Amino acid sequence: MSVPDNLTAVLRRKGIQIVAREGQEHLVSESYFYKTEAYYTLVTSELEGKDIIPSSREVVEAFVVPVCLMKAEMAGIPVCAWEISYAYAPVPSILYGINYFSDPADYIILNNPDTSGALITHITNKLKYPFCYQKIEDPAQVMNTLCVFGNVAGNDPDLASIAEKIYRCFRIPLFTMVLVRQDEGYLLSSLTSFKFAKLSIRERQLIRDVIREGACG
Repeated sequence: MSVPDNLTAVLRRKGIQIVAREGQEHLVSESYFYKTEAYYTLVTSELEGKDIIPSSREVVEAFVVPVCLMKAEMAGIPVCAWEISYAYAPVPSILYGINYFSDPADYIILNNPDTSGALITHITNKLKYPFCYQKIEDPAQVMNTLCVFGNVAGNDPDLASIAEKIYRCFRIPLFTMVLVRQDEGYLLSSLTSFKFAKLSIRERQLIRDVIREGACG
């Protein structure tokens, strides 16, 4: 089976594409977030009895940060320590909203105690909803890395290893890993969607190469 020639164009306009890989249909999209076209396509396919990856349950589990981290930790993936709070967060830490409208891509890095109150007020919608915080070391590197069917760009074996484990746990074809890099290695902070327009040339080529390899293999 050939790789769809319009795949990158589909991603660029926030569409979806069904890609066959290793005898299984996968839904490929920029975002699988709740209420997106991709999410509803998965739900509709399941109601029609079709076998497609990922499942709607896997998508929900992946993008609710506390649920994501609990599932990943149970699978043996190293994750950031986290807590749920309404008003307090240590410095430095990573903050995630966990209300109905929250998108893990909109995380905040809190590194200044003077801005703590304003940032917490913002992420909780004026203290109406709880949030998730992850205490991190100072200094610690927070990085976003594209994962394509468990593959990443570059030659970092530790990064490649955690990407493969996360993909096997959640089975989402394309997503961004938010990772904290410390002396002992990588810790998973969250999984988020990505914007095709913001990808590097190397990341776009990674998508083409990995999907072509899987389709032809």
